[in-house]
Amino acid sequence: MASATIAREAYAASLVHTHVPRAPSRLFLWATGFTMAVSCFVMVEPAPVDALVLGLLVLGIVSGILTLRNVPPLPSTLLTLLILANVVSFYSPIDEERAFWYIFVTAYLVLSWFFFVAFLQRYETRGMDVLIRAYTFSAMFCVTLGALSYFHLIGFQDYLLLVGRLKGLFKDPNVCGPYLIPVALFALAGIIRKKPGWVTASLHGSVLALASLGVLLSYSRACWINYSISVAAYFVFSYLLRPVSMPPPFSMTRALLFAALAGASVVGIMQLPAVKAMMAERVTKTGLQGYDRDRFHAQRMAYQSALVRPLGIGPGQAEEQFDYATHSSYMRVLSENGFVGFFAYLGFVLLTLGRSLAMTRRTKSIFWRRVFLIAAACIIGHMVNSAVVDTVHWRHYWFLLALPWYTPVECKMPGRKSVRVA
Repeated sequence: MASATIAREAYAASLVHTHVPRAPSRLFLWATGFTMAVSCFVMVEPAPVDALVLGLLVLGIVSGILTLRNVPPLPSTLLTLLILANVVSFYSPIDEERAFWYIFVTAYLVLSWFFFVAFLQRYETRGMDVLIRAYTFSAMFCVTLGALSYFHLIGFQDYLLLVGRLKGLFKDPNVCGPYLIPVALFALAGIIRKKPGWVTASLHGSVLALASLGVLLSYSRACWINYSISVAAYFVFSYLLRPVSMPPPFSMTRALLFAALAGASVVGIMQLPAVKAMMAERVTKTGLQGYDRDRFHAQRMAYQSALVRPLGIGPGQAEEQFDYATHSSYMRVLSENGFVGFFAYLGFVLLTLGRSLAMTRRTKSIFWRRVFLIAAACIIGHMVNSAVVDTVHWRHYWFLLALPWYTPVECKMPGRKSVRVA
């Protein structure tokens, strides 16, 4: 799987502070891996992953396997403010049932953030390795089914596609595409690293190709921009944030070869009649669709509503109030949860991004440095995506936002020697 090389690095890094967990702890580790492996099954809500995350969080705390004592206080405070803003704005919703459901989902996603932070604090490198492997499996299973259906090699077009767009086991192509981006970046990191070996490079290349194909066939313009920004940010951060004594993190020749092959692959795929027809429909001369005017109008109404009702119109009420979704996380939170909720949410995301960049500079572990780099790159891409798509309830986004809040052992204990793998 795409995480093969990263797995070896994770194992080497874990030798610094190896301890053999007892049986209940090992079972909990693999149960969490299974939870991540089924995270693409979200055609219904609540999805299986939701029940598993909540169950594991309760079980972990009750059994003592997980603890919330080490969760950083500042992001916890901002998330608490976000939930309080949801509650405060719930004073006169148009649709009470939807408002209750929306608060519940937001609270669940905040709890999922606490779960993943506590999980990484407990299982450290080994836990991250399991999460990467499971996430990669989930993404590959989802995109493979979707691609086979798209090219009519199997059936189930009514389930795996939406109006000719690949959505896999998700409800919406706009969510399926971004879900694949972190996996694509982990695979990309495995390809462009120095001396990965042809077998490893081929394996990572296959994962990268499939994930990129899924991103393309989702036909989400925001997702394409998200992917482009995430890849560009990863390359830039890899150079700018590396220690002064460290050589360039990848071969420029290998990076240029990758870019040439990727470009040729995209050109080849776009010659397929079905892809060409959909591209002509999705990418107009102006880059806009007719319904984009409705989206921008709803966003203007959301902003004006926030000025009139600074405490918010209530969770999940944008569609009821404006007769159209805001298609913007920022405008949704601002209009529904008021200025307190908006600044709490945006502050949390920006703080997490800053934390990820800071940890990239602090850690000496190549494994964790790569994790923080990918998290930072994906968060930037998703922040841009969030300006035109509502991402507040994307499960994988909250997972990404949890990763930077783990502190590697050598950062906790400055005198400790770390293991580095070339």
